[in-house]
Amino acid sequence: ANFTLRTQRVDAGKGFRYYVRQANNLMDRGQLRGAALNAATALQMARKKRQISLAQETLSKIYPTTISSNEKLINDLESATATFNDDNTVTQAAQLIRVYSEMIMLYDILDNLPKKVFKPAKKRDTGFQYESRDYTEALAQSKAEFEDLKTQAAAMHYEEGRRLERSEDKEQLRR
Repeated sequence: ANFTLRTQRVDAGKGFRYYVRQANNLMDRGQLRGAALNAATALQMARKKRQISLAQETLSKIYPTTISSNEKLINDLESATATFNDDNTVTQAAQLIRVYSEMIMLYDILDNLPKKVFKPAKKRDTGFQYESRDYTEALAQSKAEFEDLKTQAAAMHYEEGRRLERSEDKEQLRR
């Protein structure tokens, strides 16, 4: 199979600084959802005002870009997977499931944080604000479509095999 449903995970059991550093490193590498998950985990672990302030700053830097790029990616993937073309369609459907799953993880962290961690920790801070989104229905629909696309891909490969079997060119069968 040329697709995977493995999602970005946050390493468990690490310290606050690790998650902030990881968020910045992932952001630099363009792995926005992973960066946002690590920044949210840092905010979840923050206890002191200094930590809350740093976590808010990191998340504020990462969050808007993550959301806008994911919304665009979701729209692109939804239109790309609307009709079955080839194996690439199945790969794109798997990517859509990963995006939804990772966004659900992000909002699970943020939605379960106490409201006080979103308020400015220091006088110069602006705090952190976000609008929660629910992707659970979209995820369920994507999983169903993914299964359908896998079935279509299997049928396509079966028919291709049958066509090659019936063909006169037996050399193609060896490939």
